[in-house]
Order: sequence, then C-alpha cells, then structure tokens
Amino acid sequence: CFLELKLDGEEAFTTYLRVIENANVILATYQDEAMGDLQVYPDKGTVSFSAGLHAWAFTLTTFAQMYAAKFGTDEQKMMEKLWGDNFFDPATRKWTKKATDSKTCVRGFVQFCYNPIRQVIDLAMEDKKDKLFD
Repeated sequence: CFLELKLDGEEAFTTYLRVIENANVILATYQDEAMGDLQVYPDKGTVSFSAGLHAWAFTLTTFAQMYAAKFGTDEQKMMEKLWGDNFFDPATRKWTKKATDSKTCVRGFVQFCYNPIRQVIDLAMEDKKDKLFD
C-alpha cells in the first residue's frame, strides 16, 4: 500500500474498507450461533492493519489511546472517529460526517493513522534520519 501501490489516504481507506467488507461477507456465510459474531470491525479493534514484510501492525485501538490522551477525550469515542465517514478539520477543530470543501478537512483514519505512517515511511526511505527522529 505504501511502497508498492503508493496509494493516497482515501484510496487506501477505500481499499481497506472493501477488503474488510468482503471478509465479513465470507464470515457471515459460515456464521454459526455457537461461535457468535465472527465479523470484524475496525472501530471495535478487531481488525489489524499490518505490513508483514516490514514486521509492523496496529489496530485502531493503538491510535485511539494515543489521540484520546492527547485531545482529552474518551478512547472508545476516538475509535469510532477513526473509522468510517468521520472527517476532521484542524482549521476549525471540528468533526463532520462528510467532507467539506475545506482542503484541511480529512477523513479521521487518513489524517490520524495513515498519513503519520506514510510520513515515517517516506522519511525512512529517503534516509532523512534528522527529520525522522526529531
């Protein structure tokens, strides 16, 4: 996604969403009451986003804990904001359910999860250690 496909944040979100929805359709096909709900939900922390080749992974729980502490909000509330149609505009410091015309209004997942990881990867690949460890 980062190095090979070089997707922008929205493209990556859409790809992740489609993969998760497809997995949930397959899981629902084999649903059995004895096993309970097998479907996965990023905003409930049951989806892990990872790069096996580079040995890293995260759930939204990881980012929700960090940002909830930073913004002084509830962790569960932050998890819900980090997935789906939740957009944050740092210029107004407000969340909305749909993107506005503002260039600074970005989907929560993209702004708070994808873009920071993208930045670390780009700096590492460009060997900009001074900016990476600032």
